[in-house]
Amino acid sequence: ALVIGGENDLEVTDDDRFLDTIIPDSPNVPYDMQQVIEKVLDDEEFLEIQQHPVFATEIVRGIDFLSEAHAGILHHHEYWNGSGYPHGLAGESIPLQGRIIHIGDAFDAMTTDRVYRTKIGVAGAMKEIKKHAGHQFDPDLVACLVEAHRTGLVPDGMPESTPTLYDLIDRIR
Repeated sequence: ALVIGGENDLEVTDDDRFLDTIIPDSPNVPYDMQQVIEKVLDDEEFLEIQQHPVFATEIVRGIDFLSEAHAGILHHHEYWNGSGYPHGLAGESIPLQGRIIHIGDAFDAMTTDRVYRTKIGVAGAMKEIKKHAGHQFDPDLVACLVEAHRTGLVPDGMPESTPTLYDLIDRIR
């Protein structure tokens, strides 16, 4: 997400790094993600999981240095075609921060091991993100990510030691 923001001439600060790595999915902390993945959620449970962007926004409300990040946090699971959540926004009606975090979050999910599957690597993530441009992801931002990868700003080999949010949660538990 930070690379895509930089490709769009957005200033990237330490606060942005904090926001991008910790805040958007922090309301998932109470859930044992292995249990969530292994069971089929009923409609009510799925709707509850879909509310995590709303809860995350509430968590940071009142934290001054994150006040400009609320829209990004709230809308980081909106899909370009309008089928995302929590509000079903589409296209440019999704705030830019939300569209950027959405791609970064998906890229991170695909390039790191998770309790429910092994990583597919940068090449696999790039293929999937390009495949879903215009449906799940903003096609212009996907083009920025592709260019960042082509120029080496996003390397093919990601560091093995970068902890994910779920790694941090496991360490806390």
